Amino acid sequence: MLGSAAAAALLSSRELGQAAALIRNTRLKNLFAPMTLVASRLKALRGELARGQHRPQDIDAINAGLTQIAAALARAGVAINDRVTPAHGLR
Repeated sequence: MLGSAAAAALLSSRELGQAAALIRNTRLKNLFAPMTLVASRLKALRGELARGQHRPQDIDAINAGLTQIAAALARAGVAINDRVTPAHGLR
């Protein structure tokens, strides 16, 4: 289970990093730093999970960061639609 969580953290880190790069020079550029920070935290969490460890406060910090990003996007009029995207090999 921790292996799947580690893979999900890595995938999420990459996706969030790519999203941050896309908004870097747009009207949403003020979200670049928070998105990059959460992506870095996800990458660090991936390492912890891969070693069979994790700290609940790290997960809480990631969740808080994502909540702040979502709120800022909502204030900017950007809707976030949750989608379940299957990742090959993760079951």
